[in-house]
Amino acid sequence: MNLLDKTMTHQRPIAISVLAIFMLLGFFMSLRSLAEATESSNVIVWYYYFSIIITLLSLATAIGLLLMKKLAVYLYITYIPISLYTQYYVSGVFNIYGAIFAIFFIAIMLKYIKKMD
Repeated sequence: MNLLDKTMTHQRPIAISVLAIFMLLGFFMSLRSLAEATESSNVIVWYYYFSIIITLLSLATAIGLLLMKKLAVYLYITYIPISLYTQYYVSGVFNIYGAIFAIFFIAIMLKYIKKMD
């Protein structure tokens, strides 16, 4: 499949495009947060590297969704609970809004998973 080619085997739904855009925005915001975290000395070293990995997985998921790949959905379903638990472990506060958005994103992805390759 060529990205410039208009004949895709499956047409990408608007909801998937919007999710991918939100994930790309989250990726860029995470990059900014990671850059600020290098300046502060109170960040746990392993958590900094964990955040880098999660940020890269977020980018891979967004690109996978844009390409309509099922692997992107499986990747997201795998790393989001790990990320939420690790945030809870480090901070002691559960990110309820992050969980709500993740459930919402997963529901939309699962709705369109049959249209993905």
